[in-house]
Amino acid sequence: MHRLAITDDNHTAYYRRNNGSNRKNIILFAAIIAPHYSTIYKTIMSKPQPLFKAFDHAFKGMQYFFFNDRNGKIHLTATIAVIIISFVMGLSATEWALILLCIAVVMALEMMNAALEKLCDLVHKEYHPFIKITKDVSAAAVLWAAIISVVIASIIFIPKIILLL
Repeated sequence: MHRLAITDDNHTAYYRRNNGSNRKNIILFAAIIAPHYSTIYKTIMSKPQPLFKAFDHAFKGMQYFFFNDRNGKIHLTATIAVIIISFVMGLSATEWALILLCIAVVMALEMMNAALEKLCDLVHKEYHPFIKITKDVSAAAVLWAAIISVVIASIIFIPKIILLL
């Protein structure tokens, strides 16, 4: 048995469901009990959007992340620096692949972390221990990927720097 709570400043509606219920029933419940949530129902249950619209939304998300999020700006700057250094050092194809994979993993995790933090702030404005844990674990995933990326970059760049000295 699961319990779904839909809440805003003025209303809280609860819906208990058995494991057999599906997502449509939950969204339908939200649309019936709380009419101001009908946009949720329309958004989730509408026809799929055209592919170019999906890409447009994704690029707008990246634009928002890189220009408005503090960590997005930091990661973009670090990425540009690493790419410049990689060109200067003359990396092999395998080394390039590893560096680009590290960049992609860290950047993707940071974007997910930023989105999750925004969602947590929307769901619960005041301090809540579960929200704190969620944000901390999400940030830890980014930190872990960044640490491993630094180790991989060190393995690639330190021998090349030693050769230059």
